[in-house]
Amino acid sequence: MATPPTFTAGAVLTAAQMNAIGLWLIDAATFTTQTSISLPNDTFTADFTNYRLMLNLSAVTADATLTMRMRTSGTDNSGANYELAGTETNSTNTTVTGITSAGGLTSWSMAESDPIDRYALTVDIMAPQIAEPTLIFANLTYVNTAATAWRYRNFAGCFTAGTVFDSLSYISSVASSLTGRYSVYGWNQ
Repeated sequence: MATPPTFTAGAVLTAAQMNAIGLWLIDAATFTTQTSISLPNDTFTADFTNYRLMLNLSAVTADATLTMRMRTSGTDNSGANYELAGTETNSTNTTVTGITSAGGLTSWSMAESDPIDRYALTVDIMAPQIAEPTLIFANLTYVNTAATAWRYRNFAGCFTAGTVFDSLSYISSVASSLTGRYSVYGWNQ
């Protein structure tokens, strides 16, 4: 196992030290009362093959359905090329529910959220800058819209067309409803 580099104030960092870092912060922001959050254009570049998005919602103003779409040059891709499969568990019982789509979706369904509690999502985005199907692997925790249970969702998704993407959008079904923060990292190979 590689030893993480040690950084000290005033030290000059070498290329070897910088290349040893596993995740590289690309962008981070906070947002208040937004309907959607779009990462900046050119978030995904040839600098990294794979990326991680960490999203925390601290407030949602109303029961909302949340979705995600890939973007190119500032435009969401709403083509019917999204697929999704995974499982969901519930804090009030041991039921595991399957989540599947037969394809042909125009976005990935990321869940729902109640207006009173937190929502946390981590998504790994595989090879969005390569003209091949883009894969995602996601984990999230949220409170259902009935505010009766915490839920945990683990799933994978695929954008089946070979499209080059440079960003993504996270979208609420309720206008001006999202407050929180995000961070995007590039995975070092």
